[in-house]
Amino acid sequence: MTVGDLRRLRRESERLIEDDSGEVKEQVVGPHLQEVVLDVCKGIAWKYPPGRYTGRPGADRWEWGDDEVAGDFHDLASEVVLKLWEEEQVVWILEQAETISDARGLIGFHVKRTLAKRLETTPMDNLRRRAKALLAEDPFIPTTDPEHLGDETRYIVARHTMGGASNAEPWRAENRFAEAVRRVALIRPLESHAAQERNPRVYNDRGPRSLEACLLAMASVYTEGFDITEFEDVLENVLADYFASHLVLDEVSEEGGQEDPVGDQVMLDELAKEAVAGLNEEGRHIALCKLNNMSDAKVADLRGYSRATARERWQGVKEYLAGVLGDLEEPQALYVGDRINRLLADGGENEDG
Repeated sequence: MTVGDLRRLRRESERLIEDDSGEVKEQVVGPHLQEVVLDVCKGIAWKYPPGRYTGRPGADRWEWGDDEVAGDFHDLASEVVLKLWEEEQVVWILEQAETISDARGLIGFHVKRTLAKRLETTPMDNLRRRAKALLAEDPFIPTTDPEHLGDETRYIVARHTMGGASNAEPWRAENRFAEAVRRVALIRPLESHAAQERNPRVYNDRGPRSLEACLLAMASVYTEGFDITEFEDVLENVLADYFASHLVLDEVSEEGGQEDPVGDQVMLDELAKEAVAGLNEEGRHIALCKLNNMSDAKVADLRGYSRATARERWQGVKEYLAGVLGDLEEPQALYVGDRINRLLADGGENEDG
């Protein structure tokens, strides 16, 4: 049974607390809103690894809590409710929703945003993400149909593009995995200055001391192809001491910046899809036009209304998208913004089908 009653939510949102002079002091977060948000959190959050989203590293399950101690779902729900009120999203959701299912869907979008902010990303997660991006470009060639790319996709490199990681190099280890570890270990990681750098990059993307060079070394051993998981296993062996002595969980530097985007790619992709789904047909069309630098006059001509109306409608869409991206770090926001643009260009459908 779907938890929630849209009319009850609307009545609660109209309740006000007044001070002694009769002026409005603050709006009340009603118990029914809390009940609905909690139920949506339970339906979404259990799918995500608790050790990375609850603030309890190593946790193997989400705690439900009891009458005396709030559980993980209650903590998440409280965080979501606070954000909804701080960003004045409750009124917007209730204005947009025609059914309780609509309201729950929009609340679910904010649950996923909150989870994305909570995600703790390890250095290996960052290396994995960057390696997958490099594998999508030359000289790496997937052995799987492009429509079915995934973690099990195997990659090869044409022999004439191997460069320094030549197939002719003799093996010096007893098996393929050990030889891959040996060759990748010859590629020195960057020096880490842990006192000044909270999130060392480990490797550049390209060059003699790069992640690309590591991938080429891997391909020189796995000539029939290797997948991202096999490469990750090799890196874990090569960088074990480096991780232990220099790297910490990816977090904001003291200067406030981040070198690599944080957040799980799958979750950020879901966030982009939810953002597009939250726009109506007009909003999606306007967003696509403006994100591709179309003038207000041109949008007005395409939509059949005045330039002032086009500007006004775009302002509403822009504020909505700003709300979507507002809690994300800059690299995350850039990634989600790019995904939104691509989804809009594809008619709102997932690029991967």
